[in-house]
Amino acid sequence: MRIVKIVFVGFLVSFLLTGLLSQSVWLEMRIHVGNLLPWLALPFIFRGLRKNAQPSFAAVLLLQGTLLLTFLVIYRFQWDALAAIPATLMREALYRTGLSLERANAVLVLILAAGNLSWVNERVWRAVVPAGNGKQKGSTGSP
Repeated sequence: MRIVKIVFVGFLVSFLLTGLLSQSVWLEMRIHVGNLLPWLALPFIFRGLRKNAQPSFAAVLLLQGTLLLTFLVIYRFQWDALAAIPATLMREALYRTGLSLERANAVLVLILAAGNLSWVNERVWRAVVPAGNGKQKGSTGSP
């Protein structure tokens, strides 16, 4: 589950950076900035795996809020742009330019939902199953 969380955080950071880079007309004229998304995620994923780090849920929520706020400010609360631009970036990141925007948005929502569920699932699991092997301290297991 740790690897899923690290990949998810790498995806969020790279999506934020890709959204910011898409504002550069000079860069956008030369390459599809959405193609950078997987390449920008790799350093964050490798760093997380190398450092044996596990980001906190609060940090991920803060990162998601920053991502949403950044896209809202960049596109000046234009809802049509908010529905199209992230989907376009996702479509370019998957190297599937023939993919419709609705399906690209669905992929984006599935990634976000799966990443958030990885934390919720772990929290629920910890609440249901106590730590250890199920025995209390001092318990011998016999009546």
